[in-house]
Amino acid sequence: MKKKTTTIEGANLATLHTEIDRYCRRFGIDHVWTFEKLLDMMIHFFEWDTQSPQLRESFRNPEAEAELFTLMRIFFSALHTELAHRKWVDLFGDYFMEYGANKKDRGQCFTPDSVCDVMARLSLSRKKGTDFDTMRHYVPGFGRKVVVNDCACGSGRLLLAAGSNYRHITHKNDVYLVASDIDDRCCKQSAINILVHGFYGEVACMDTLMGESSFSHGWIINQGLYPIPCGLPTLTYSTDKSKFFQYQRNIIGNPPFEESNNASK
Repeated sequence: MKKKTTTIEGANLATLHTEIDRYCRRFGIDHVWTFEKLLDMMIHFFEWDTQSPQLRESFRNPEAEAELFTLMRIFFSALHTELAHRKWVDLFGDYFMEYGANKKDRGQCFTPDSVCDVMARLSLSRKKGTDFDTMRHYVPGFGRKVVVNDCACGSGRLLLAAGSNYRHITHKNDVYLVASDIDDRCCKQSAINILVHGFYGEVACMDTLMGESSFSHGWIINQGLYPIPCGLPTLTYSTDKSKFFQYQRNIIGNPPFEESNNASK
């Protein structure tokens, strides 16, 4: 029997979903586990070193690991296809919500793409030229950048909308996106999303309401592309909170809301 092959070049979002479904059925693995391992593989693919603990657990089935790498290639092909006619795209967020990987007790319900764009345009459309100077700050390792922060970032889609609309208005790529979230999986989504869209930034896994004391780890994004934007996109993992800028101003966000019958919450 001839083995089914996948055409990776020109893959789209439907192709990605179909292939993930096929992978789960073939190896008897659920969608959430596959999604998390796919995130881990992408994180390691772009890391400068191997400090982060993700993917240390080896696959018992080498074929499953090889097929997961194929899924990663399909993802990047689908991303390339989508970005040909869109300013930004969040392939992770929709999949994360569709298959119930989100945690309702944490109020995880990602903002629709269209709402993200409206929020970004309302925040940035009235600023022209020197108006952006009030948003500029010196970021160690990146120089002076227009800083935008989302302290409950989810998959990072609000930051993608803000960064993309800023580039559209100014024709510059000097924005620095600051993201944080309590969920490690969301942090990974944001890190990869910021990276593949060519932005500078950072993602910190922490509870913003608890402050710096809750920081556990994070990634510095595309530092290797500054000051000359050429070469490979990079992620730098660190557990040292002093390496993270985390400027808590110029915030764009949609905080998580939890439904509860308990009036004290």
